[in-house]
Amino acid sequence: MSSKLVVCNLHHNAPMTAELAVALCLAASKQIFEADRKLRQHDWSSRGIPCEGVPDPLPMLLLQGKVALVVGYGEVGQRVARIMSAFGMEVLATRASLSRVARDKHAVVHPPADLLSLLPRANVVFLCVPLTSGTSKMLGRKELAMLPKGSVLVNVSRCFSSLHAPLLHAHALG
Repeated sequence: MSSKLVVCNLHHNAPMTAELAVALCLAASKQIFEADRKLRQHDWSSRGIPCEGVPDPLPMLLLQGKVALVVGYGEVGQRVARIMSAFGMEVLATRASLSRVARDKHAVVHPPADLLSLLPRANVVFLCVPLTSGTSKMLGRKELAMLPKGSVLVNVSRCFSSLHAPLLHAHALG
């Protein structure tokens, strides 16, 4: 490979990627896939809607008043933050280029070093980072265990394929 190779990142897909992230968050927090599965099996139980006499409805996560953590506050992350802020969520974010906490209209933005202290507060985590040597091992089993029970993790990054095994382990533990 030539040292004259120039690599560019175009943000033409940022709106679509951010919308996908929000759609995945809504699907997970509202148990849409499980509710669809139940309906297709002719199971007309409550599907997360409290009904008298119906045991254990699917748990739904109300987003309003909860905390969203956007890991990677670039083009995609900023769009996600704007949308989740409109849902009434407190939005925290991390951005690689920051060395101290900053605030903008939609989020309180932290340096990456603060990630471990932010994870226990996050009801929803959006992974919106590029694949770099610094991001490829950013989250693992230990970090996932720090999330509150019932948290939603949305990955629209170009990395974190290494998360597959820890996620399966975390899911198995409940």
